[in-house]
Amino acid sequence: MVSAYIILGAAGSGRREVLADLLENGTPAGDARATAGCVRLYLADDAFTTGDGTGGGGTGGVAFPKTVEIRRWSVAGGNVSLDAPESAPETVFLVTDGRANPVDQMEILAALLPRLGWEVARIITVVNCALLAANPALADWFKACVHFSDAALLARRESVPNAWVAKFVAGFKDECNPCLFEFVKGGRVANAPRVLVPEARRLSMIFDDTDGLDEMEFDENNLPDEPFDIKPGTDPWFERAPNGARRLPLPDIREFLERK
Repeated sequence: MVSAYIILGAAGSGRREVLADLLENGTPAGDARATAGCVRLYLADDAFTTGDGTGGGGTGGVAFPKTVEIRRWSVAGGNVSLDAPESAPETVFLVTDGRANPVDQMEILAALLPRLGWEVARIITVVNCALLAANPALADWFKACVHFSDAALLARRESVPNAWVAKFVAGFKDECNPCLFEFVKGGRVANAPRVLVPEARRLSMIFDDTDGLDEMEFDENNLPDEPFDIKPGTDPWFERAPNGARRLPLPDIREFLERK
């Protein structure tokens, strides 16, 4: 079984540094006895290019463990390209395009990964606190990411007041969101294995094998007479209006990244 980790976040959030830390300190790739290709890293076409850094073979000059195999995945014209999924090792990381809509990408991955037989171990968002603090209009963009995530890593905090960070986290806690929040300092987290433990803490159920009956409440004394639909409900971020537009639209993050 392939265990897949999905990495969300905006370009320029420091995802490459965080990934290097997680790969080195939380996966078999960091073991001195590891073999080449024991972990595979799939980068979206625009991941770690302009805005995420250049150089180092598309890794922003950050040194990943030599045992990590780097490949690409992309979406073009409604078609998904994923390089050699049939030969994937037991541990795979997929980095999303940090300049594209995260909901669109999650919808694609929700359809693709089960077909491949891959199990989602964790979904992780790297939050650019400085970008969000300076652009409150991006609140829904990051809210959507955290909705899908088991862990949110708070990066780029140097110029952001501690009170802002505390308020940001408290907003999710007040909504009883079980997502794990961790600080990033110097491109590292305090405990990489804790971030990567394959324990679901996300609100979204798009990767869960659930029965529609589990989501329904029944009164045994007042059961419906007519047939009813027992399919699981659509994730609220995937819902569309009759005209095809998202009911919960997101801002185009490229507009905010280009202001920098």
